[in-house]
Amino acid sequence: MKAIKNVIAVILIFSAIGVSAQNLKIGHINTSELLTTLPEVEAAKESLQTYQKELEAQVDVLVTEYRKKIETYEQMAANWTNAVKKDKETEIVQLEERIKVFQEEATNELSEKEKELLQPILDRVKAAVEEVAKEKNYDYILDTSAGSVLFSKDSDDITPLVKKKLGLETSNK
Repeated sequence: MKAIKNVIAVILIFSAIGVSAQNLKIGHINTSELLTTLPEVEAAKESLQTYQKELEAQVDVLVTEYRKKIETYEQMAANWTNAVKKDKETEIVQLEERIKVFQEEATNELSEKEKELLQPILDRVKAAVEEVAKEKNYDYILDTSAGSVLFSKDSDDITPLVKKKLGLETSNK
């Protein structure tokens, strides 16, 4: 349904443009490729991996505690009364739940950390694309990394210009 709305929106835009559509200046960029060349992305990935390892270490502590409780239960259950067994089983179940909750929270925190680290980089790239588009009078810039552009005629690849704007390349292209 969303795809149909998008197609209709594009048709309406181009039909409204009418005859002047011949004068459109269209460029394209592969943002995935561009992001792999930015040193900040690598630093963000390293920071994210460090954070992930910290979270995993915390989970490991809980899992170790869980295994010890299970082992103790299996070794001692024969000597315990039913009340003690139930109490130990409750402890194990509660610890199991804590581990599950912690893992879910850790996944959410990791996702938030990724957004926090990457958003400034993405904003910087977007600003550079917008600057190039304005400087070179582009009407539209398409992102080919999404794979949604199946055909492009008379479209300029602005990747070198954006790289230059971001200080990655100094060649004149």
